[in-house]
Amino acid sequence: MTPALIVPDQSAWTMWGHEPAQLGLALAESPERARQLVVPDPVPAALAEAVRDAWSRMPAPRSYVAWPRAMDGVPAGELLGEEAGHGEEHGGDGEHGGDGEHGGDEEHGGHDMMAIVGDPSADGLVMEPIDFELGPLATGLPGGLVLGLSLDGDVVGRCAPRATLAMSLGPIAGGAYGDPLAPVAWTTAIAKALEHAGERAPSEATTRLRIAAVEAERALSHMCWLRGFGYVLGWAQLSEQAHDGVVALMAPRLRLQEAAARLEPAGPDRDGLLAQVAAAAGAVERVRRLLDGSRRLRARTRGRAEIPAERIAATAVGGPVARAAGLPRDARAADPAYSALDFTAATLEAGDAEARTLLRAAEAVSALELVRTALAQEGSPDAGRSNAPAEAVVEGPRGPVRAWHEGGRLRVGAPGQAELLELAGEAVLGLEVGRALAGLASFDLSGWAVSA
Repeated sequence: MTPALIVPDQSAWTMWGHEPAQLGLALAESPERARQLVVPDPVPAALAEAVRDAWSRMPAPRSYVAWPRAMDGVPAGELLGEEAGHGEEHGGDGEHGGDGEHGGDEEHGGHDMMAIVGDPSADGLVMEPIDFELGPLATGLPGGLVLGLSLDGDVVGRCAPRATLAMSLGPIAGGAYGDPLAPVAWTTAIAKALEHAGERAPSEATTRLRIAAVEAERALSHMCWLRGFGYVLGWAQLSEQAHDGVVALMAPRLRLQEAAARLEPAGPDRDGLLAQVAAAAGAVERVRRLLDGSRRLRARTRGRAEIPAERIAATAVGGPVARAAGLPRDARAADPAYSALDFTAATLEAGDAEARTLLRAAEAVSALELVRTALAQEGSPDAGRSNAPAEAVVEGPRGPVRAWHEGGRLRVGAPGQAELLELAGEAVLGLEVGRALAGLASFDLSGWAVSA
């Protein structure tokens, strides 16, 4: 296994169809420990300076691999100035985790990890308050997310998260729009909006195929998050079991994503696909059982970064964060196609890091049950005239995504995205910095801001 610095982060590449561990790459905790740099080509402009700095800190021998992605940015060769290395791609597994909580690790120097600003005291130490920024490349945080922090001693007095990566309306690899961490949800919303504009409704078979693809993406996204959250908590067993779920989900998720994009059935080997889904469901269920009633999870997350339901209700925030606080905000509940599959939105009440963790694990399990149910039922191949609303809303892994026509243009949006960043920052005030970073991670924030 080659220790690698993965940009923007491991989960992004997994969601893009390249699982780093299966390609022989082990996650390096800092540039100084990395031997290979993995970047999208071009590199998003918001990450360019941090990537250049990280590259300069990597010890020799070093190499980089640039995987093409259709996005705006700086060509990798121009940014790094050396020929990309291309090694053999071998499957495998990296080990990370330990007994303590991660985040804000002091060994990660450099502007991209932490820049401290303040006046030193007589002994040369910077005294409180301490103002600094963490990100856009920092262990335990999504790539592209930057935290503006103020510490009063080791307690967080201010936390202002912001997403620095932007994806404008337009096609990217795989035909996705908006946030590329949820390409199937976005392409489904776009397809629905276009079908309405053309006054055509998808067939029942197409609708169920799309549901299967969206739900497989949800399960994979939640497993990616649980893998990373295990790292933040220093819980290697959680990371390892969630990684098993990720690996098991890669093949069926890709098959369903491609089938939904072609608007074609899942292929002649439906039984083979269902067997892959069943195997993935077993791996995901093992993660849920690990977390259910876990004293280790409770000790690290209960009561941490709690957001009251009343505070969330005053915003447009939805997704797992709202449902973990008892608010049944879920676009699937209003979709007749989901109702036909006996879907019911799951909710918890506590609204803390523990509830968000348990809810995502439960949703990953139920998502795969929806996949199996959708694939098992036969749908009508006929498509009729659309009577759907002009605005198409799809429940993505982090919350609703929507697409609509306005003034002859196709527009997209992610309701509550900016408010979620604000809520997450509020939730960690008054916490010790390590606990605050773990609490912040429990919100599964994206470093990508959606722009129409």
